[in-house]
Amino acid sequence: MWTPNEDAERLQRGGRGAYRNKEFELAMKLFSQALEVPGISASLQLHVLDNRAATQEKLGGADALRAALADAKKMIQLQKTGVNGYLRAGKILQLQGNDKPALDLYKYGLKRIAPNDDDGRELLQRMYQKVLSRIEGPKSAKCMDMMFILPLELVEMVLQKLPFHTLMLAQGVSKTWRQFLITSHQTYKNVDFTGAKRSVSKYAFKTCVSRSRGGITKLTVRRLNFAEGEPLVYLATRCKDLSYVRIIGCDFGSWSIVEMAKVAGNLKTLVLGCRTSMSAIANVISQCDNLESFECLAVTANLPALWNESKPMGLRRLVLAATEYLSFRSVRLEGLLEKLPKLRELELVDWVGSEAQLDFSALEDLRVFTVLRSSFLELFPLLPPTVQRLNLSENPNLICTLEDIAASPLPNLEFLSFRSNPKLTNEMVLALLEPSIGHSRLRVLRMGMCPRLNFDSLDWLLGPGHGEILEELEVAGNSTFGDQVSKELGRVKLLKKLDASSTRISGIGVLNLLNRSENAIEWVCLDGCDSVGYDAVEKFRGMGISVSYKISDMRGGKRVRYRD
Repeated sequence: MWTPNEDAERLQRGGRGAYRNKEFELAMKLFSQALEVPGISASLQLHVLDNRAATQEKLGGADALRAALADAKKMIQLQKTGVNGYLRAGKILQLQGNDKPALDLYKYGLKRIAPNDDDGRELLQRMYQKVLSRIEGPKSAKCMDMMFILPLELVEMVLQKLPFHTLMLAQGVSKTWRQFLITSHQTYKNVDFTGAKRSVSKYAFKTCVSRSRGGITKLTVRRLNFAEGEPLVYLATRCKDLSYVRIIGCDFGSWSIVEMAKVAGNLKTLVLGCRTSMSAIANVISQCDNLESFECLAVTANLPALWNESKPMGLRRLVLAATEYLSFRSVRLEGLLEKLPKLRELELVDWVGSEAQLDFSALEDLRVFTVLRSSFLELFPLLPPTVQRLNLSENPNLICTLEDIAASPLPNLEFLSFRSNPKLTNEMVLALLEPSIGHSRLRVLRMGMCPRLNFDSLDWLLGPGHGEILEELEVAGNSTFGDQVSKELGRVKLLKKLDASSTRISGIGVLNLLNRSENAIEWVCLDGCDSVGYDAVEKFRGMGISVSYKISDMRGGKRVRYRD
């Protein structure tokens, strides 16, 4: 026995087949028979009414359209929160030439459809705008588009705030938007391919260069489906104002980077996240007269830099991150630095050290010096007294002898980080700070994960002449740092940030510190501090302090009961 729904669905399938074969009379007959089956569900009746109304539209004529409109109204009565009835009725009204009633119906439907039906609401809104533009003319449709209601200069100012990926998507809004964005010189000023979901072809790359009309000033390259660097040379040749280039994860040959540098006369910042040899680095620096910042994040070839007799270069910032077993001495780093007398920032990451003491004292204008994760750096390097920021974190074998430190006094230190250096002692820190006693500028001091430091007292660190203007202090992971130093640390009136994670300090100690510091502290890290409870953390936050508090409870598992 067929159920009512099964019988009606069989007739509906037949009607759909006839509709596809353009047998509209037969389709009408089958759909009508399906609706006459007693006891069919409301949802099935809704679908069949929609099918029959569509068939009547195809038949055409005033009578057929009136019948189709009647079916559409029945659909609305069956499901007032559904979008299909409003869409069908609105279409039929437009076919009848009744645009105003169709507009009113769409407006009514927007108020009645289900709140969570975002797709249906979008369809109705789109049809509403279409009918509105036809009724009231082009001016009404344009009044909702910023391209027509704002001055073009203001539109360009708005679009300048959008990322490149968004500007490419915005070209699909309308023909007007596409034409404006393609012709606007601001659209392709900052080309950034990092947001592309697919690899960018050579054609797309060159199209951007062409549309910019030589106006690209910043370029970020990623996810390209071509390996040769010829398009980079093409861009640098066409775009004379190119000042910033960042290449990530693209293994171009070193020759293409050098060739690009030759023609990019105004290049000021270059970031290479691709494999680069020291020889190529030397050539790039030699070719770019105006280069100010150069970051090489994947230095690979263990070859010496080959320098010619060119004049010294004006580079201000240099970052060299090694990806292989590269030694300071084996690449003749000093030869590179001799050509950079104006260097202000130098950062070396993952390089192998040397038994000899590294000498950077010739860099008379050096302000920032960083050596990170150099597992064989053993001796404190010789530095010029101009250094203001010194970061020697994560160098486990570094020993700062008092003689080496005395040979390289740093009276202008504002930032000092020795994070994760297990051989650092109180005497070494004091020796570094001694040249600045009496006129201390130190604002940031990071000594986390240095187990040989003793914080039973802070008098050695906060003695007369230094420590008064300290704003940030990190002592994470030190087992001697506890409540006993909160009174001494309270003397630092300008302290704003304290990282005391994984120390012995308790909630009472932190509270004493906050009360003594005259509310200057803004942020405290208490991750892993077992002696601090949640109630204390909430009290600190109630005082307006930002607190990082993460505790890992490793004390057993689920409690289990046993029976005798």
